[in-house]
Amino acid sequence: RTTALVTGAFVMGMMLLANAHNIVALTLAFFLIRFLGQGALGMLSSHVLALWFERRLATVESIKHGCLSLAGAAVPAAIVFGIQAVGWRETYALMAVIVGLAILPLVATIFRDRPEEVGQHLDNEPPGFHAAWRASKRRREPIEPDRVFTLGQTLRTRAFWLILPAGVLSGLVGTALLFHIQPMIHTATNIATGATSPATDAEIGADSIAAGAIAVQAWSVSMFLGLMVGGVLADRFPPRSLLPIGALGCGAASIAMMLMTEPWHAAAALGVFGVAQGIGMAASGPTIARYFGRPHHGAIRGFVTTAMVAGTALGPLLLAWAARVAGDDFAPGLIGFAVASLPIAIGAAFVSKPPVPDTI
Repeated sequence: RTTALVTGAFVMGMMLLANAHNIVALTLAFFLIRFLGQGALGMLSSHVLALWFERRLATVESIKHGCLSLAGAAVPAAIVFGIQAVGWRETYALMAVIVGLAILPLVATIFRDRPEEVGQHLDNEPPGFHAAWRASKRRREPIEPDRVFTLGQTLRTRAFWLILPAGVLSGLVGTALLFHIQPMIHTATNIATGATSPATDAEIGADSIAAGAIAVQAWSVSMFLGLMVGGVLADRFPPRSLLPIGALGCGAASIAMMLMTEPWHAAAALGVFGVAQGIGMAASGPTIARYFGRPHHGAIRGFVTTAMVAGTALGPLLLAWAARVAGDDFAPGLIGFAVASLPIAIGAAFVSKPPVPDTI
């Protein structure tokens, strides 16, 4: 019911954007799309997976994120084609219809809150399977589906505050790099050739725009690969062995972008970042469910999603502000990202499962 309600509101938000004729309607429409789309629907899709899977949770959630990364490479081109063919208003209206027709029938016919409602069990395994499987595993922390933490209890654990920064940093740095990829390429190319003009929108040439598009595609494809590999690994190894990879990838990509002298260096940097980000994402989401249980998973995951979306909004602003202060130089902001990644990676390397609280 929640997914159907959010989907309907998301469709209305896109229709509002298609019909926006003033700044108030435009701002409200963008808020609704961001809030209901990436925020609410993204969280709900991960929540329902956590209710249905345990042993394979990281693998199936990585498939979900992997599809999202591939869509990020393909859908923008389709949107540009639609805008060029029929206009941006008509394109948003068409997307609203497509989303409604694609999601609402699935919610009505396929979505079920828990496997027990249709006589199934976690991972579609027979009763008692998970207890025996946990007892046979020695390479990773055991999974305990009966763990119960409220949101308040979760916020009081050390483990939560070691897991959360890794996810927030990944979204913050990734969005900052993507938003500013074209001016960074332009600036780096100018420095390499001895020019000194600032990277204003009017000065960004076709070559920088094309290189930025290639870099974004490299990020999408590499993140898909990182997710596929990371999902398998996260179902077999403790999160402390995988979570630091995402944070270190943020630092490595930031340094690589700072040292860039050729446009293709941007694609290489985002390629490295995409793999690391995919592995970190594959580990972080399932760890939340496995460490803090499923009864309050929606509230806990909602808090995590809110923090991560806030990070994606803050990242481009921080990098732009740092570049402005430094005289259109992105290096100080990129160095700041790299420095911040080190303590977050070290903290993530010491994550361990918290003891179950005595009272609920």
